[in-house]
Amino acid sequence: MVDEIGHDAREQRAEHWDAYWRRPTPTNAADSGAVTGPRQAQFLAKFWADFFASARIKRNNLPIADLACGTGAISHVAPADIRERIIGIDYAASGACAMALRGGMGVVASVDAAPIPDRACAAIVSQFGVEYAGAAAFPEAARILSRGGALGVVSHMRDGVIDQECASNARITRSILNSDFFASALAVLAGGGDGSAAAFDAATGALKIQAAGFPDVAASKLASQLLQDGPRLIERRVAYNAEDLRQWFSGMEQETALYLARMKAMCAAALSDTDVDKIVSGWRADGLECAPPRKMKIDEDARAFAWRLEARRL
Repeated sequence: MVDEIGHDAREQRAEHWDAYWRRPTPTNAADSGAVTGPRQAQFLAKFWADFFASARIKRNNLPIADLACGTGAISHVAPADIRERIIGIDYAASGACAMALRGGMGVVASVDAAPIPDRACAAIVSQFGVEYAGAAAFPEAARILSRGGALGVVSHMRDGVIDQECASNARITRSILNSDFFASALAVLAGGGDGSAAAFDAATGALKIQAAGFPDVAASKLASQLLQDGPRLIERRVAYNAEDLRQWFSGMEQETALYLARMKAMCAAALSDTDVDKIVSGWRADGLECAPPRKMKIDEDARAFAWRLEARRL
């Protein structure tokens, strides 16, 4: 976990996630940009259903804060009478807007300085979110939790299934971007002649050799798409509008770079055992009663994919 995040880095991350959440195809509601599969999504939905069933949350009308809410993964699975009380806070405007569209309230702000008074919330929740804001976000979550309130966090876990897949995705996308695939394709389209075409063929061949050793993760599918579509478009370029082709290659290069940035951010945010110990110790020092941290697994035979952190203010 990154202890401190500068303003420029925070702005960059907001841009990365805004680009992701503005895509026309919606993501899985329990995903929030993480590498979760259907079984993990169902597992998380059940966890939040149980969390919101708490009588302590339902018996008052104080708001519920979803820290680093993304597009509202938690709100999506919350009961209707709870959903309208959720305030989603995120530094990416698209996330806060999505929360408002779900019927709650969206606020554009950093969760390490939440614009909420002390002890104002019946519950604090976060799924694959608050850890991105750094170490200061966790005492901030405790600050705004009311007496009798509940705090529930599902966070990325260092060396967990999601963390390892994100690392693999990052390595693959870095290989794609470090190749000459995009640059040589754009050179061909700019009329670079036989030399540019030969450079594109060489870049494509080298990337194919690398792709043969890629693990079966999301980024390997991106590589396969590029290696299938790119050469075909270059070969048949006279049949297409040149500007359309340039926009396709430039757009795919930008998407690949943004994807790499998200994968790197996920890996950087993942919490180690030591990180979690510090978080729980800080919460206890602030008067919270903390459950033992747990590593989330779909079943006993599965590998852990996330941390489960829960606490209450008595």
